[in-house]
Amino acid sequence: MAKLNLSIAGMHCATCAVTIGKILRKTPGVVSAEVNYATEKAQIEYNPTQTTLEKISQVISGLGYLVNPAADAKAQEVKVLGQKFVVSAIISVLTLWGSIPGLRETAPLLLRNFSVQLLLASVTQLWVGWDFYTSTWMSLKNRIATMDTLIALGTSVAYVYSAAATLFPHLFMAKGLMASVYFDTAAIIIALILLGRFLEA
Repeated sequence: MAKLNLSIAGMHCATCAVTIGKILRKTPGVVSAEVNYATEKAQIEYNPTQTTLEKISQVISGLGYLVNPAADAKAQEVKVLGQKFVVSAIISVLTLWGSIPGLRETAPLLLRNFSVQLLLASVTQLWVGWDFYTSTWMSLKNRIATMDTLIALGTSVAYVYSAAATLFPHLFMAKGLMASVYFDTAAIIIALILLGRFLEA
Protein backbone atom coordinates (compact mmCIF):
# COMPACT_ATOMS: atom_id res chain seq x y z
CA MET A 1 0.00 0.00 0.00
CA ALA A 2 1.11 3.58 -0.65
CA LYS A 3 0.01 6.76 1.11
CA LEU A 4 -0.70 10.25 -0.16
CA ASN A 5 -1.16 13.59 1.55
CA LEU A 6 -2.83 16.03 -0.83
CA SER A 7 -3.89 19.66 -0.49
CA ILE A 8 -7.33 20.38 -1.88
CA ALA A 9 -8.65 23.86 -2.65
CA GLY A 10 -12.19 24.89 -3.52
CA MET A 11 -14.11 23.14 -0.73
CA HIS A 12 -16.92 25.36 0.54
CA CYS A 13 -18.39 23.32 3.38
CA ALA A 14 -17.91 20.11 5.35
CA THR A 15 -20.19 18.34 2.88
CA CYS A 16 -17.60 18.96 0.16
CA ALA A 17 -15.01 17.05 2.19
CA VAL A 18 -17.44 14.20 2.84
CA THR A 19 -18.29 14.06 -0.86
CA ILE A 20 -14.66 13.91 -1.99
CA GLY A 21 -13.90 11.18 0.52
CA LYS A 22 -16.95 9.18 -0.54
CA ILE A 23 -16.08 9.34 -4.24
CA LEU A 24 -12.43 8.52 -3.60
CA ARG A 25 -13.31 5.44 -1.58
CA LYS A 26 -15.33 4.20 -4.55
CA THR A 27 -12.34 4.66 -6.85
CA PRO A 28 -10.70 1.35 -7.87
CA GLY A 29 -7.41 0.90 -6.03
CA VAL A 30 -8.17 3.34 -3.21
CA VAL A 31 -8.22 1.58 0.15
CA SER A 32 -9.09 4.54 2.38
CA ALA A 33 -9.55 8.29 2.06
CA GLU A 34 -10.04 10.87 4.78
CA VAL A 35 -10.62 14.50 3.76
CA ASN A 36 -10.42 17.32 6.31
CA TYR A 37 -12.34 20.47 5.40
CA ALA A 38 -10.64 22.67 8.03
CA THR A 39 -7.08 21.85 6.97
CA GLU A 40 -7.94 21.34 3.26
CA LYS A 41 -5.96 18.08 3.33
CA ALA A 42 -6.67 14.57 2.16
CA GLN A 43 -4.96 11.43 3.47
CA ILE A 44 -5.29 8.60 0.99
CA GLU A 45 -4.10 5.01 1.11
CA TYR A 46 -4.08 3.19 -2.22
CA ASN A 47 -2.75 0.19 -4.10
CA PRO A 48 -0.14 1.48 -6.60
CA THR A 49 -0.67 -1.54 -8.84
CA GLN A 50 -4.31 -0.51 -9.39
CA THR A 51 -4.23 3.28 -9.46
CA THR A 52 -1.83 6.23 -9.51
CA LEU A 53 -1.48 9.74 -8.12
CA GLU A 54 -2.53 11.12 -11.52
CA LYS A 55 -5.74 9.08 -11.57
CA ILE A 56 -6.61 10.06 -8.00
CA SER A 57 -5.95 13.72 -8.81
CA GLN A 58 -8.18 13.45 -11.87
CA VAL A 59 -11.04 12.11 -9.73
CA ILE A 60 -10.77 15.10 -7.38
CA SER A 61 -10.41 17.58 -10.24
CA GLY A 62 -13.43 16.03 -11.92
CA LEU A 63 -15.49 17.04 -8.91
CA GLY A 64 -14.44 20.66 -9.41
CA TYR A 65 -11.66 20.99 -6.83
CA LEU A 66 -7.99 21.89 -7.14
CA VAL A 67 -5.31 19.39 -6.11
CA ASN A 68 -2.07 20.73 -4.60
CA PRO A 69 -2.78 24.32 -5.70
CA ALA A 70 0.11 26.74 -6.06
CA ALA A 71 0.38 29.68 -3.67
CA ASP A 72 -0.49 32.15 -6.42
CA ALA A 73 -3.66 30.16 -7.22
CA LYS A 74 -4.85 30.66 -3.64
CA ALA A 75 -4.07 34.37 -3.80
CA GLN A 76 -6.00 34.62 -7.08
CA GLU A 77 -8.96 32.83 -5.49
CA VAL A 78 -9.04 35.37 -2.65
CA LYS A 79 -8.79 38.26 -5.13
CA VAL A 80 -11.66 36.99 -7.29
CA LEU A 81 -13.85 36.29 -4.25
CA GLY A 82 -13.23 39.84 -3.03
CA GLN A 83 -14.12 41.35 -6.39
CA LYS A 84 -17.28 39.29 -6.75
CA PHE A 85 -18.37 40.13 -3.22
CA VAL A 86 -18.02 43.87 -3.84
CA VAL A 87 -20.08 43.63 -7.04
CA SER A 88 -22.78 41.51 -5.40
CA ALA A 89 -22.91 43.79 -2.33
CA ILE A 90 -23.43 46.89 -4.50
CA ILE A 91 -26.15 45.18 -6.53
CA SER A 92 -27.81 43.91 -3.33
CA VAL A 93 -28.04 47.45 -1.94
CA LEU A 94 -29.41 48.84 -5.22
CA THR A 95 -32.06 46.14 -5.70
CA LEU A 96 -33.06 46.30 -2.03
CA TRP A 97 -33.41 50.08 -2.26
CA GLY A 98 -35.68 49.78 -5.28
CA SER A 99 -37.80 46.93 -3.90
CA ILE A 100 -38.68 47.41 -0.25
CA PRO A 101 -41.78 49.52 0.51
CA GLY A 102 -40.71 52.58 2.44
CA LEU A 103 -37.27 52.55 0.86
CA ARG A 104 -38.59 52.23 -2.67
CA GLU A 105 -40.15 55.70 -2.59
CA THR A 106 -36.77 57.30 -1.83
CA ALA A 107 -34.92 55.42 -4.59
CA PRO A 108 -34.16 56.96 -8.00
CA LEU A 109 -36.83 56.15 -10.61
CA LEU A 110 -34.29 54.02 -12.47
CA LEU A 111 -33.98 51.62 -9.52
CA ARG A 112 -37.74 51.30 -9.19
CA ASN A 113 -37.89 49.87 -12.69
CA PHE A 114 -38.10 46.08 -12.42
CA SER A 115 -36.42 45.64 -15.81
CA VAL A 116 -33.37 47.48 -14.47
CA GLN A 117 -33.46 45.27 -11.38
CA LEU A 118 -33.63 42.22 -13.63
CA LEU A 119 -30.50 43.39 -15.45
CA LEU A 120 -28.64 43.98 -12.17
CA ALA A 121 -29.79 40.66 -10.70
CA SER A 122 -28.71 38.84 -13.87
CA VAL A 123 -25.14 40.05 -13.31
CA THR A 124 -25.21 38.61 -9.79
CA GLN A 125 -26.89 35.37 -10.76
CA LEU A 126 -25.06 34.56 -13.98
CA TRP A 127 -21.59 35.98 -13.34
CA VAL A 128 -21.04 36.40 -9.61
CA GLY A 129 -22.90 33.21 -8.74
CA TRP A 130 -21.81 31.12 -11.72
CA ASP A 131 -19.50 28.96 -9.56
CA PHE A 132 -22.55 27.73 -7.65
CA TYR A 133 -23.98 26.35 -10.89
CA THR A 134 -20.77 24.69 -12.05
CA SER A 135 -20.30 23.10 -8.63
CA THR A 136 -23.93 21.92 -8.62
CA TRP A 137 -23.52 20.38 -12.07
CA MET A 138 -20.39 18.51 -10.96
CA SER A 139 -22.23 17.24 -7.89
CA LEU A 140 -25.33 16.12 -9.76
CA LYS A 141 -23.20 14.21 -12.26
CA ASN A 142 -21.98 12.19 -9.28
CA ARG A 143 -25.51 11.90 -7.83
CA ILE A 144 -24.76 13.95 -4.74
CA ALA A 145 -25.81 17.32 -3.38
CA THR A 146 -23.73 19.95 -1.57
CA MET A 147 -24.31 23.36 -0.03
CA ASP A 148 -23.76 24.86 -3.49
CA THR A 149 -26.73 22.85 -4.75
CA LEU A 150 -28.94 24.43 -2.10
CA ILE A 151 -27.66 27.94 -2.87
CA ALA A 152 -28.09 27.51 -6.64
CA LEU A 153 -31.61 26.13 -6.20
CA GLY A 154 -32.75 28.76 -3.69
CA THR A 155 -31.43 31.81 -5.52
CA SER A 156 -32.52 30.49 -8.93
CA VAL A 157 -36.12 30.08 -7.76
CA ALA A 158 -36.21 33.68 -6.50
CA TYR A 159 -34.50 34.97 -9.64
CA VAL A 160 -36.60 33.03 -12.20
CA TYR A 161 -39.88 33.83 -10.41
CA SER A 162 -38.97 37.52 -10.30
CA ALA A 163 -37.91 37.50 -13.96
CA ALA A 164 -41.27 35.97 -14.91
CA ALA A 165 -43.12 38.58 -12.84
CA THR A 166 -41.12 41.32 -14.57
CA LEU A 167 -41.46 40.07 -18.14
CA PHE A 168 -44.99 38.63 -17.96
CA PRO A 169 -46.87 40.56 -15.23
CA HIS A 170 -50.21 40.06 -17.03
CA LEU A 171 -50.05 36.33 -16.28
CA PHE A 172 -50.02 37.09 -12.55
CA MET A 173 -52.62 39.85 -12.73
CA ALA A 174 -55.00 37.59 -14.66
CA LYS A 175 -55.03 35.34 -11.59
CA GLY A 176 -55.57 38.29 -9.26
CA LEU A 177 -52.00 38.12 -7.97
CA MET A 178 -49.46 40.89 -7.52
CA ALA A 179 -46.39 40.60 -9.74
CA SER A 180 -43.93 40.84 -6.84
CA VAL A 181 -40.18 40.52 -7.34
CA TYR A 182 -37.44 39.09 -5.12
CA PHE A 183 -34.29 40.10 -6.96
CA ASP A 184 -32.90 41.57 -3.75
CA THR A 185 -33.35 38.26 -1.90
CA ALA A 186 -31.30 36.28 -4.43
CA ALA A 187 -28.61 38.97 -4.60
CA ILE A 188 -28.27 39.31 -0.82
CA ILE A 189 -27.99 35.54 -0.30
CA ILE A 190 -25.18 35.32 -2.86
CA ALA A 191 -23.43 38.38 -1.39
CA LEU A 192 -23.50 36.99 2.16
CA ILE A 193 -22.27 33.54 1.07
CA LEU A 194 -19.39 35.15 -0.85
CA LEU A 195 -18.50 37.33 2.14
CA GLY A 196 -18.22 34.21 4.28
CA ARG A 197 -16.06 32.44 1.71
CA PHE A 198 -13.87 35.50 1.23
CA LEU A 199 -13.19 35.77 4.98
CA GLU A 200 -12.63 32.03 5.18
CA ALA A 201 -10.15 32.09 2.28
